[in-house]
Amino acid sequence: MKTIPSKDRKEWRLLLTGDLNVSLKNFFFQMKVTQAKNQVMSGKIDIDEAVDEIYQLCHKFRKAKFMDEDLNKIFGDDITESSQEEPVAVSNIDAKIQEQEEKDVEAEDPKLKEKERIIQQIKRQEIEARNLRIKAEKEELERIKKELEQEREKAKMLIEKQLEEERKNKLKSIEEKRKKAELERQKVQKITRHKKVTKQKKKSFWGFIFGK
Repeated sequence: MKTIPSKDRKEWRLLLTGDLNVSLKNFFFQMKVTQAKNQVMSGKIDIDEAVDEIYQLCHKFRKAKFMDEDLNKIFGDDITESSQEEPVAVSNIDAKIQEQEEKDVEAEDPKLKEKERIIQQIKRQEIEARNLRIKAEKEELERIKKELEQEREKAKMLIEKQLEEERKNKLKSIEEKRKKAELERQKVQKITRHKKVTKQKKKSFWGFIFGK
């Protein structure tokens, strides 16, 4: 077991002011550090009280395996092996209370592991739910894209149909005008021929009368 660094070490304050950012392995320890940090930032407790709280927590769980690993993250390798712990600035604790605390550590460690397992399971479920949501959103976007493409094709076909109808109507109008013009031309020709025949008949009649 390693010695818990003195409360005078600057790392304690840096950890609780946010100037030292480390990702602690143990969820319970990380939660307590975050809680103390928030209390300091909100002014509920001062930095010394926060250091005392976290220091006593570390002392309580000093025999837990995760504590060595997390303390290494905070203080680096500058922690020596020792069979003696630094005394905690609290009231005298008799042997029975000390023994009960050690039992609490042994009982708490599996509970913390179970909590971590549950947290990891919830995180995985959240990731799976997010992936399913993203997949559903992609499928919805593809569906909308397909519908828009179909609508575009329908609009294109409708426009082409309208243009074709307009072209046919124009051709029909031109043909009708051509036929009308042809009828007018034939009518004029007929009138002209009629006038010519009438003129010739009149000329023949008067020629007969006057012996010409």
